Amino acid sequence: MRALGLALVLLAAVAAHAESDREARARAHYEVGLGMYNLGNYADAVREFSAGYMLSPRPQFLINLGQAYRKLHELDRAAEMYRKYLAVAPADAKDRADVQKLLDEVEAQRAQAPPPPPPPPTAPTIAPPTTAPPTPAPALVASAPSRPRASGIRRWWWTIPVGAVVVGAAVGLTLYFTLRSSQVSCGSATIACVDLRP
Repeated sequence: MRALGLALVLLAAVAAHAESDREARARAHYEVGLGMYNLGNYADAVREFSAGYMLSPRPQFLINLGQAYRKLHELDRAAEMYRKYLAVAPADAKDRADVQKLLDEVEAQRAQAPPPPPPPPTAPTIAPPTTAPPTPAPALVASAPSRPRASGIRRWWWTIPVGAVVVGAAVGLTLYFTLRSSQVSCGSATIACVDLRP
């Protein structure tokens, strides 16, 4: 009986640790997504916010996704995120009115957008002739043995350190602008922040 109690306590501790790990990873995706958003890299911001939402499905991620899609001019996706937020957020959520206003603006933009052009007509395909190509005559002259090619790793070794420097610089800039940015006022946000600028 005592072993069962100990096992239950251990399982609860493991579950709590796994949950805090998920929250930490979700927060990291949020931070990187916010940095990408502030740098104007909205496609990567969508990727990061989506990954964070998968780990911690907080409604505020949906607002961030809607704003990033709006910046990408993907108004259908932006409206979808706003609608999803309004469906899952509590009735007393402080951002409800702002999100409804954003949804109304996106719907108005969608109504004013010209209809997409019709797809171009497809040309009929013509089957190639069924005759077999002539077979080449066997070569009479033996070719000289070819020199072995240099290994791709030896030729391109320099790309690894250069790539590491580029990735490090990108992460550093993202963190710098994220931590320094005063453009987005998030107060005491812990995992999701809402940028309500159009």
